[in-house]
Amino acid sequence: MRRYFLIVLSVLQLTAFAQVATEPVTGVSDRRPENYGFRNARLFADYQTVMDNTDFLVVAGRITAVGKNLSFPKGTIITDLAGKTVYPSFIDIYAGNYGIRTQQQTGTAAQQSYVVAVSQQGSRQTPSVPETQPRTAGYWNEGIKASFNFTDEFIPDTRTAAEYRQAGFGAVVAFKSDGLARGTSSLVSTGDGNTNNLVLRSRATANYSFTRGRSSDTYPASLFGIIALLRQFNYDSQWYKQLPPGYFHDDDIEAYNRNLALPQVFEARNKLEILRAERTGSEFGIKYIIKGAGDEYQAINEIKKTGVSLIIPVNFPEAPDVKDPLDAARIPFDNLKHYELAPANLSMISAAGIPFAITSSDLRQRSSFLANLRKAVKYGLSEAEALKALTYTPASMIGAGNLVGALKKDMLANFIITSGNIFSDDCIIFEHWVQGVPYRFVDLRIRDVRGTYALNVDTSRYRMTLTGALEKPTIRLFADTIEIRGASFTLDRDLISLSFERQRTRFRLSGYISGNNLEGRGQTDSGKWIAWKAEFQGRETGPETRPSRPQAGIVKPGPVVFPFKPYGWTNLPVQENVLFRNATVWTCEKDGILQNTDVLVVKGRIAAVGKNLSPGDAKIVDATGLHLTPGLIDEHSHIALDATNETGQAITSEVRCRDVIDPEDITIYRQLAGGVTAAHILHGSANPIGGQSVIIKHRWGKPADELIIDGQVGFLKHALGENVKRTTSRYPNTRMGVEQIIRDAYQRAADYNREWQAWNKLKPAEKAGKVPPRRDLELDALVDVLEGRSFITCHTYVQSEGTMIMNLAEEFGVKVNTLIHFNEGYKIADQIRQHGAAASVFSDWWDYKYEVYEGTSYNASMLLGQGVLTCLHSDDAEMGRRLNQEAAKIVKYGNISEEEALKLVTINPARILHLDNRMGSIKPGKDADLVLWSGNPLSVYSRALKTMIDGTFYFDEENNEKMKDFITAERNRITGNILRESQQSGNTITTNFSRR
Repeated sequence: MRRYFLIVLSVLQLTAFAQVATEPVTGVSDRRPENYGFRNARLFADYQTVMDNTDFLVVAGRITAVGKNLSFPKGTIITDLAGKTVYPSFIDIYAGNYGIRTQQQTGTAAQQSYVVAVSQQGSRQTPSVPETQPRTAGYWNEGIKASFNFTDEFIPDTRTAAEYRQAGFGAVVAFKSDGLARGTSSLVSTGDGNTNNLVLRSRATANYSFTRGRSSDTYPASLFGIIALLRQFNYDSQWYKQLPPGYFHDDDIEAYNRNLALPQVFEARNKLEILRAERTGSEFGIKYIIKGAGDEYQAINEIKKTGVSLIIPVNFPEAPDVKDPLDAARIPFDNLKHYELAPANLSMISAAGIPFAITSSDLRQRSSFLANLRKAVKYGLSEAEALKALTYTPASMIGAGNLVGALKKDMLANFIITSGNIFSDDCIIFEHWVQGVPYRFVDLRIRDVRGTYALNVDTSRYRMTLTGALEKPTIRLFADTIEIRGASFTLDRDLISLSFERQRTRFRLSGYISGNNLEGRGQTDSGKWIAWKAEFQGRETGPETRPSRPQAGIVKPGPVVFPFKPYGWTNLPVQENVLFRNATVWTCEKDGILQNTDVLVVKGRIAAVGKNLSPGDAKIVDATGLHLTPGLIDEHSHIALDATNETGQAITSEVRCRDVIDPEDITIYRQLAGGVTAAHILHGSANPIGGQSVIIKHRWGKPADELIIDGQVGFLKHALGENVKRTTSRYPNTRMGVEQIIRDAYQRAADYNREWQAWNKLKPAEKAGKVPPRRDLELDALVDVLEGRSFITCHTYVQSEGTMIMNLAEEFGVKVNTLIHFNEGYKIADQIRQHGAAASVFSDWWDYKYEVYEGTSYNASMLLGQGVLTCLHSDDAEMGRRLNQEAAKIVKYGNISEEEALKLVTINPARILHLDNRMGSIKPGKDADLVLWSGNPLSVYSRALKTMIDGTFYFDEENNEKMKDFITAERNRITGNILRESQQSGNTITTNFSRR
């Protein structure tokens, strides 16, 4: 205890003396020399420069000299580091909330409960939100906190600082983890002492995220709302720069514009968010450094193409509980794969040539950092790259390479003294010096006594092994082959205490280290004094020792699949030239259904349709007895999105579905198996005007951007009726209010458009000194509708509201493109035809809420009979797998032909979506989106055997069976490895959850 107290006292004293102070001396000054010299170290001057038998000098917290045979100033405290290795301290560039005290949530309980409620997609009524209090001169939305400066709230946290030091970190970039635009961070030391001395750089980075944080605002309540807000904030910041003095003030915008000179760091919660963050930054010429989540290997090629630099955690998942086979069967396939592949993430990033830094962020316990880091090295990350990612790279990212990250003249004296290779499991960190102050974990003077000994006590001989920690070895003692239980061994520098009991005699031995041996004197419990000596035999344990548990080896991980889900590809399918021979071809054109016909696909397009076509170099698919149709198109769907509704406001035309496409949604693959090749992905129906939709092709395995059909027109979701007015906490709450707020939005958009038109007519000289219009993303989307670049697609059920929205559109000189669902459309089919709108309806859904009670399964056929362009849709992930069967229902409900029924899910939705020039039918020149069926495509017994998109087979029934076998084999292999690892390491594995 006395020894521990002296060490702590010396650290406290050195901390006080190594720091600069501005306060006056109120007692007697006691400043002492701060010169520390180190000799004979193996020194890593930086990640690629190693110097053996090297001396270095530390004066006043800085490295002042590095070299061989240095002459130290008089009074220097010298330490011999022969046999020891010195590394530069690590830098954690992503230390969220370090030194920030826990804050209370802002906003009332009612406001917070509202935010929870709106995330449920408007599925129930919510309490009214009280008026917010007046705000400071910051941005209108509390999710934007760009004016925050970290040093305004930084208070050193000694406990967390100690955890950082023990993990090897001498400096961290700390920030407040709150909000979308989070303000600035600071580079701070992990030492103890005065706050002024610990802040190394007050403004190190500007930080951002897709996490809203503490905010009393109900908007944004979705991911695409968050992205829209960040985009709007950037446009507002550009507009702000053009304002004359005194016109408008905003603390957050001013700070943001000022902070653009700093490194821009963006937090992503998964690999998809990395791509979204990069896309958001690129729009404004910002290159973010992106903090990832450890799954980057799953999209490594796409991430590499962006050119971003990464900050990567080592938060590897714990082994799932697979002891019970029923529990094991419930573990998602991708969870098993990620458990196996996560430790190889850093090596794959390194191999791809992506610049990266390593962070301890996201770990449950920071004490596991070094173990996980070493695991990453075992999985292929080179030691040099690991050290670079912990020193040089983070220092370079923030422009602090002259201060930290290396051990060179005039740099901070931040270094780690170790027993050897820090990436080895048995490496010991003796001391960590931060700003020239030592923090001692293991006494440097302790000798390594671990090994096997021949122990002679009085006249008896024993075998002794010392293993375990250097500073606290564990003893095992044997008489011949019999282990003596209860033996104890204590090491205190060079002094040794040893005790054990043999044949009812208790031996208490005291001694010291003598060369490689141990010796001394002791007493038996009878008081007899005896001599003893332990002669060193070697480092290996003797044959009498109990065999140790075998160590878990590194099992080579299985392949990465794309997408990282069940039925992902190990190798992505490629485009092929294909001849479908002798099929029954449903052209969905004037040619109708052709028997025994060939279809030739070349370079992703339909090249020819006819009989006895020459295949050339094309692969031949024998389609005798089979049916070939165009790929099915789902005109209204909500699959493959990481958001559905932005319920924080009533008018949210600024949000874009393309920003939140989830290319890994398994529904894509399931719908391919049902012959669906494309879908119109829409915002939900919680808003009078929702967001901008996107049309995708089901290119399973491709990244989000490659799912989007190029050259498509825009569509803007509108909604009427119960879904819109049920949120009583916001306007509107009636159908009349819905009409009014839509009219008001378009009137504002028209005024906004005229304002921009007038501005754009001005000459540059005329614009001088004038206030430019502010770009408004919400109104931009409405102007696109007014000018014909985008089209209204409107959710409605009842006759009166269908009439209303068509009349309202005509007021502003536009047409409604599509009336969605519209169960009562048959009542005003003539009005719909006269207006020029199309109808996208259910086959037979009704009776699920009041406003659909007058629906009928004959709706589609009656609309068709009145000349209304009509299609069927799913609005449901499961129904989307069976669009062919939905079309078949209309043969029954309406007595239309099978050929016309298939058009309801092929060429008709293509026409509605303005894509009929390239999709929806089998015609030379069109995209080769084709489905080969086992029988009549309208039969419930028919299966999609092959589904092709742009000449690439994204679904094949035979390959599907192989994928099932692969999934089963991978699950069994990984499960077996987990069980073996558990046996070898003796670790328990994480329980999943109770089955009861």
